[in-house]
Amino acid sequence: MFLVRLEPNFRFRLSVGALLIATLALGACSNNASAPTQPIRGQTSPPSTPTPVATPTPKATPTPKATPTPKATPTPVSSATPTPTPPPVSGAQAACVVTFGSTTYAFVPGVVASPASDAGMVGLAEVTISSGSGILERVRKPFSTQRHAPNVQQPAPRSLSRTGREPFGKPLDTGAGGSPILLLSFPETSSSGTILGPQECAADTVNGDLYTISYDSNTINVVHVDSTTHAMSLLATYKTDATGFIGYSGGSATILGEAWDSTDGGLIIATTTGYELYSGARATTPNKKIKQIVTINPAENFGYNATTNQIWSPSYLGGDLDAEFIDVASSSAYNQNPLPGGYSVPDHGAIDSKTNIAVTAEEFEYTFYLVPLSQNVLGSGTFTNPNAVTATMTTNQDNGCCPVSDISIDSASHLLFSDVEFGSGVGVVQLPSTGSGTPALGDYVFAPLPAQASSRGVPDLPGDPHAIATFNLTTTGPYGLTFTSDYSTVIVSDMRKTLAATRNPSDPHGTTLTLGTNIFYITI
Repeated sequence: MFLVRLEPNFRFRLSVGALLIATLALGACSNNASAPTQPIRGQTSPPSTPTPVATPTPKATPTPKATPTPKATPTPVSSATPTPTPPPVSGAQAACVVTFGSTTYAFVPGVVASPASDAGMVGLAEVTISSGSGILERVRKPFSTQRHAPNVQQPAPRSLSRTGREPFGKPLDTGAGGSPILLLSFPETSSSGTILGPQECAADTVNGDLYTISYDSNTINVVHVDSTTHAMSLLATYKTDATGFIGYSGGSATILGEAWDSTDGGLIIATTTGYELYSGARATTPNKKIKQIVTINPAENFGYNATTNQIWSPSYLGGDLDAEFIDVASSSAYNQNPLPGGYSVPDHGAIDSKTNIAVTAEEFEYTFYLVPLSQNVLGSGTFTNPNAVTATMTTNQDNGCCPVSDISIDSASHLLFSDVEFGSGVGVVQLPSTGSGTPALGDYVFAPLPAQASSRGVPDLPGDPHAIATFNLTTTGPYGLTFTSDYSTVIVSDMRKTLAATRNPSDPHGTTLTLGTNIFYITI
């Protein structure tokens, strides 16, 4: 979930594929067409009628065979399963947000403050963001006073060693704010020579398992969170068959994103050759590739609807402009033709799982493309949509390079949260509440992030993967989440209060955020 990649000071930058909320259930997974056929759970083929056999002549009673030794029963997950935060995520995200009982945690990249021997390393942090009512804001003194350049993600992530993992039973490290941090390792090194750390997260909330990736690696690390103690531990590590790199405006990646597929009980990853589905860590045959979906190009940050089990894949990678609608069950991909007007650098896709409206964010402009996927007219490898629209927003806000390129949708409220890639601002946009007719944006607002306490200045947000997620608390509603480029602070926006905030006199779609009211900083 969280690699740090050096970024040149001109436009080309990284983007952190997005942060999670998931309502998921395990199931078995479908099989790759190139591999022996294995039906998806719940889609078994009817058995063929056996050919009648002549009645055999009775033989002497055979010597009974020894009773076979039963296979070991898999270790059950604790009965107190975590409660997923509704609704499901809208696509690949850089954070997992999971609720256990009344406590909600964000699992994000975090920089270690102690012990001193690990200080500066980046691992998977478990950050308490709510105990059931509102956000638990806390700001601590940073572990370092170093000023980080706004266009460079720092510190570079380092694992415990290139091949090592946390020794069993070793106490977890902690961040400056007291959050536990689990160091994870990926065997490869980045193009800049740094040792990789986790960058994105996808959550199987039924079992409390978190799947983490790093852009320059083909390795998956699976972390289990105990439903009683809430302690993190490494459950499994496995390699995918992803190879090579595909370039995007801020760099390149072997795995571009991931999402948990609760229908098939597996993990979807975006690779250089399209999308792949791997069985989950709890499957009978765990962590194995069972499906390949060939596409024109993967998205830098893809959208996913867990309800329909469909992917939204807007892409400019490989020199092609594409907007692909992908049905995971049938492994079918359809490219939008014609593309929306103005379609130029589609940087992030997300889907409202309630309305099934896909949103694509243009990288350098205040522009969204809305496609009501339920209205798609499918052809042979292509689709048209009579009500797809280009929605351009107006504001005087200028808070960084890419104003709305990072997006995540809370489907319960139909609110979209955006942050400024390589910048210091956030936004909230009201999406349609129905997937019928021609979609149109409702109210929207954008704002710069206020300065942090302890003389830490205005926070810088990362590039790729996009540091974005949304979650919904039962008592207080929808929130957006991002984190700083130095992996020291989680930033939470109360989306309803932000949208209701007083607007600037000269900008009806600009506002000022107030710490502790509609924006919260939590030191990791």
